[in-house]
Amino acid sequence: MNYAKAVETYLKRQSRTEHPDGHFDKARRREPSGSERQECCSHIRGPSRAYPYSYMTHCRSIPHVAQLYGVREDVLRSLARNQDKIEDVDVDLIAQVIFADARIRDKKLTGARLERIVQKIKEGENHVEIGSREAA
Repeated sequence: MNYAKAVETYLKRQSRTEHPDGHFDKARRREPSGSERQECCSHIRGPSRAYPYSYMTHCRSIPHVAQLYGVREDVLRSLARNQDKIEDVDVDLIAQVIFADARIRDKKLTGARLERIVQKIKEGENHVEIGSREAA
């Protein structure tokens, strides 16, 4: 699973300690590199002299990073927003629990659900209960 790397990349890009791969042209417009460009980029207005950072701004977003790493947007968003609640629990372990059961996998990951998952993992329980359903 790539969730740990996706969360790390997203947070670094938001804090501007990491930048999307790309280059500036002579007019100082930022273009993403071939490896950075994803299908979601096709819906973004191309950079112009008036808006030179349209792609760079998009490449820092959750939808782009999720597509870049092949992860679900809602899970990435919840993991990134709730870093303080996750603390020292392995993000990929959390993702494995989420996707272990189709009943859980198809639900939107809210902060409350994420907190319950993290709490159960910290307690060392083999089953994580979400609502009335369990994941092994």
